[in-house]
Amino acid sequence: MLRRPSVRALLALSTTATLAAGGALALAQSGPQPPVVSFTLGQAKSLPAGPATVPAGAVRFSVSTKAKGMHTFQIVRVAAGADVAALQARLRKVTTENAFEAIKEVSAVGGTSLTAGAAAGGVYPMLPGSYLFADISNETVTPSIPFTVTGDPATGAALGPPTATLSLADYKFTLDGKLPRKGDLRLVNNGKRNHIVVTIRTKNAASSARLVKALKTGNDRAAGKEIRGEGSGAAIIGPGERQDVAVRYAPGSYVFVCFWRSKQSNQKSHQRLGMVKAATVK
Repeated sequence: MLRRPSVRALLALSTTATLAAGGALALAQSGPQPPVVSFTLGQAKSLPAGPATVPAGAVRFSVSTKAKGMHTFQIVRVAAGADVAALQARLRKVTTENAFEAIKEVSAVGGTSLTAGAAAGGVYPMLPGSYLFADISNETVTPSIPFTVTGDPATGAALGPPTATLSLADYKFTLDGKLPRKGDLRLVNNGKRNHIVVTIRTKNAASSARLVKALKTGNDRAAGKEIRGEGSGAAIIGPGERQDVAVRYAPGSYVFVCFWRSKQSNQKSHQRLGMVKAATVK
């Protein structure tokens, strides 16, 4: 898995995905419904499986795995004219944020976490070109398979209106609308940096405030005391990218956090730079 700070151990307390809830990923759409493409994550270092071609326009990715534990998939766009096989070999060796950002010929589209027996995914506006579908769950290797997006995005399905939008910037979250118990959450990266979104449930609003403070100050021990559930969410979302995920939130208090860190942020984890936000579901 791409390196995370020690808070990752705290998040292992939970195995339930808040974002990309399993089963129905039916987003509200106007016009043609997004076609569904299915991918599967394998065991350990094995390659994922999926189609060789994907249509352009809004596409619903449905991803599953039989492997135990929490797993995360990542959609990666390949620059025009780049050697896909060579980049696939380079990506296989990627285990840190710095290593990923060093590959200039690829960019992160998005992805989500999932557990065995629960399909996950989201709807992505796919542009024509070459891509890699990667499994970033392993700590020592990042296996991937190539696929090609073909067709005219203008004639494909379009993203429908979301229930709420969580905007990612450098370095803060902005929530437009109220988090729904069940609905469509749009994640939009308006910044110039890669970001991730981890959703953590807390006991109440006061607990969320304490968790926000602990995360900003790097106090992992204090942070661990406030975590009550969900420690999963969206994978790397590159600058200018967006994705819609079907969510199911139980009423309560939550905290969004970005743990990404690289040379672009002077090796400072984004939550230490202020990328943490409390939210409530009623």
